[in-house]
Amino acid sequence: MRADRLFPLVVLAVACGEHKPPTHVDKVTVTRVTPDAGEATGSGSSEPDNLPPTAGTKEDVLGRVFELGSEPSVPGGFGTLRPGMSRKDAKKARPKGWGDTWHASASGETDVTLTVGLEDDSDDPIQRLTVVLKQHDAVARLSAVWGAPALSAFHKGMVCWLAPKAKLKACHTKDLDHDEIELVTYVPLADALVKGGPRTPAVAAGHLGESKSQIARTFPAAVEFNDPNDPTQHRLEVDYPTNELTADVSPDRTVFYLDKQEKVVAIHLWFGANDPAVRATAKDAIDGAVKQLKSSDEMLVTLRDQDEAAVVVVLDRTPGLK
Repeated sequence: MRADRLFPLVVLAVACGEHKPPTHVDKVTVTRVTPDAGEATGSGSSEPDNLPPTAGTKEDVLGRVFELGSEPSVPGGFGTLRPGMSRKDAKKARPKGWGDTWHASASGETDVTLTVGLEDDSDDPIQRLTVVLKQHDAVARLSAVWGAPALSAFHKGMVCWLAPKAKLKACHTKDLDHDEIELVTYVPLADALVKGGPRTPAVAAGHLGESKSQIARTFPAAVEFNDPNDPTQHRLEVDYPTNELTADVSPDRTVFYLDKQEKVVAIHLWFGANDPAVRATAKDAIDGAVKQLKSSDEMLVTLRDQDEAAVVVVLDRTPGLK
């Protein structure tokens, strides 16, 4: 079972009312961009070594790998590869010099790696493109051209920028002495929650009581997890692109929990929301969709807002069965 999967308890009931989900999120106000975690800053020193590399210098690796326009874009080293592509299409688009692999060194760079998808190549479609490099104060360098990050994770270890027209998200984090920049396509929360969509509580509730085989037919990309030590964690998970209100590239997901007869007994709709500055916006949008569906004797509908990484809608038919 994947270590990053946490499965919430039902803790918060939802009140009725109407709410229109947002269509955008304003950028986070950043008054000072601090150096990357783990890098020395000196003691108030203003010497050049403590400043972000400027464009055109030998130290400006980002400026050579990315075409640093006004917003995130996919580096040219990936050719026509894009996050969200099927593996079949990606094989045709893969640069010739890559051979049969899904990673390569950036042209002319000795310490820059480009990677397509997950490390085990198991994702189809491709979830993300990853650039690994070394650059002093990379966040400040990117902020100089892309503006202040739109999102910041609650742990402050990841910041993200958005390209709204291309629906592209670029997130920076630090891995020991390397910088990692991951690029994913995102789906605005308002689009994910559009009335009649599969991720709305009103539509998802229709899958309660269905068999595992029915879910598998409806969602061919669903992945099954079965913990032999905890039968309550037997489930099918369906990944969806991340939304624009989470400082992360991990996908949103829908989780179908199965009982002993392999019937769906509960459904959890996970929506990433790990930026404290916009978490309330995400919660309000999801709450508006929840209010389209009421609890009953056969089903309990609740909204979980205790997890730092996500807001979760829980549809549970166990109370009625008991």
